[in-house]
Order: sequence, then C-alpha cells, then structure tokens
Amino acid sequence: MEQTRTDSFCQKFRQIMLSLKKLAFEALSSKPVMIGIAVVLVLVLTIALTTCSRKEPTSELADATIEAQQEDTQPATEPAAMETQPVGIPATMGTIIIDQLSICKDAGIVVDIEEYYTIGDRVEIQQEMAVNGMAWGYTGKGWIDMSYIRMDDVPSGKDNSTNSDGVEIVSNGSHTVLGYGVVDLKSLNVRIGPGTDYTKIKEIPQGTRYAYYEVADEWVRIGDGWVSTLYFYVEGTTAEDATTGTVTTNDLNVRTGPDTTFQRISSYMEYDSVQILAIVNDWGYTEKGWISMMYVKLPEPVYATGSATVTVGLNIREEPDPSAEKVDAYREGDRVTIIEVKDGWGKTDKGWINLDYVKYDP
Repeated sequence: MEQTRTDSFCQKFRQIMLSLKKLAFEALSSKPVMIGIAVVLVLVLTIALTTCSRKEPTSELADATIEAQQEDTQPATEPAAMETQPVGIPATMGTIIIDQLSICKDAGIVVDIEEYYTIGDRVEIQQEMAVNGMAWGYTGKGWIDMSYIRMDDVPSGKDNSTNSDGVEIVSNGSHTVLGYGVVDLKSLNVRIGPGTDYTKIKEIPQGTRYAYYEVADEWVRIGDGWVSTLYFYVEGTTAEDATTGTVTTNDLNVRTGPDTTFQRISSYMEYDSVQILAIVNDWGYTEKGWISMMYVKLPEPVYATGSATVTVGLNIREEPDPSAEKVDAYREGDRVTIIEVKDGWGKTDKGWINLDYVKYDP
C-alpha cells in the first residue's frame, strides 16, 4: 500500500515539474530579462525529474531482491522419512577391512559408484544376497562386496541364551546371521527349542521378517526362539508356489521385506520377466528382494487330471462351486487323484476341490 502511494505522488510530481519546465522554456524565448532565472529553474527541474525517474525502478528492484532473498533463505523441504527395518530384525554389524570399498546401487553391478567405505568403517548389514556365487550386503547406502567386511560374532559354546523377553532358549549363543526369513502362516508358534515338544513362548504374525542364527533339521532359531521352516519362508529358497511373471509397471520397488514399511533397495522395469521364488501375503520374493504381486502378471494356471498333493487344509464339496455343500476335507499333504476338471475345480473320489490349492506331480 505504501509503495502504491509513493508511485502515485511521484507521477503527479513529474507532471507538475514538466508543466513548469515548459513555462520556463517559453520564458526563455519571450522574455530575455528573465533568462537567468529561467536557466536556473530549468536546471533544478531537470534534476528533480531525473531523481524521481530513478526512484521507481530502484524501488521495484529492491522489492524483487527482498523476494529473492526470502526464497533463498526459506528452509528446504524436509526429505521423506527413510523407511526403516521393522522391529524383528536385529542390527547386524561389521567392520570394513579394506580402503575404498565401493558402494554400489545394485548387488553385483559395479557401476555408477559415487561413494566408498574406508578401512575401519562400521556398517550395519540389513540384507544379504548371492550374485554369481558372491555374497553382497545392503548397508542402507547401497550394496557392498561381503568379502571385504568382518562381521561381528559372539563365540559359540553356550548351552542356552536368553531372548528379549528374558526366556531361556536352547542355543549355542551365536549372533552370526545365517540368513533371513518371513513368517508364512497367519500366526506362527515360537518355541524354546527346535521341535514341537518344546514349550511355546509366543506367536508371531504372518509377513514378519526375521534374521536367523542356527539351523536344526526343519527348524531355525530367530531372536525370540525357534520356528518351523514349514511355515517360515527362508529367503532365497524355492517354495512350492514358485513361478515366473512379468512386471506390469515401470520402476517397481524392490524391498527388503514383504510390506511397504520395508526399505526400497532396487527396482524392476515394466515388462521385465521375474522369477518368483515364493509368495507371502501377496508379495513375491525375487533374486533382488520382495515385490508387490499386484504389479506382476502371472501365467494362467493349467488345470489337468492326474496325481497331486494338497497344499493346505482343503474343503471337499458336492459340486464345483464354493457355495456347494461341504462333504469332507483334505489335510495338508494328502495325496489325491484328479479324475475330472471343471472351471478350476477337480473331482476326486470324495468330491470336488479347488485346484488352486494342489500341487501336481512333475
């Protein structure tokens, strides 16, 4: 508002000055006796007009400069919060043993290197992956060759150890991470030892990702105790639901676990063909990590007659329809012979079952 008033006054002042200047020139031509006074008046008016003319752009420039300064000093937009590993995955620390260890964007691909670790640096390995027989670890900044890091460990020999809840579990005390796995059951029991005869400690939900430190037959020890690998998918292994699909979106996030809360570590491009080693909670495990199956097109299932194994507890119905009356049920692992196929359903000697839950013999 103040600037507007100043501009209006200056404009009126210029008009008055121009009128007086015109009169002064007329005085010079018509009244020689007033030449001295007219000359002085012309000079004064010229200076006044020049000064007023210079004030307008100077004021405008000052405003622009202030705006520019304000913009330059505005605090930068805060970056999006870094996605963190869920509670369940303990820190796995190690020490870099060489100078100038490359930090790569993808495991096994030594290009576009912008940063390095130096000897003695302490890093946390959040995920491990094997590429062409070489072990790679993800640190949060990128991937490094695991050949050049000495991982922390606790000497073995202890008969037992205590978990985070203070419960003693059967263990050799090792803190060396052998791998990672994800709960592949709605609720998975954790026990103090590797077997169903051991006391149950707690239950953990489907989709939770844990590091494991020991293996005993079909059991692995996580931080809280022992879980059965029948319902705990060990990353990198091939599960019964393994398949191959095609990515349907560009720059599909690859994450360290089967949920958007896990950290992004790589990506796939549209039309990439990916091998899905296992599917948990609509997330698929690939050689790079976990991806959402919402953006993967799978081949149409092939239903046929023949011998198969039931993969879950499965209802048997009178007709090939989910609303048909239930007549019996198969247990996981039961062997069946499919004698007729119709609309994704298979007929056995007991009735009809959904063929999405059977695995055909090779």
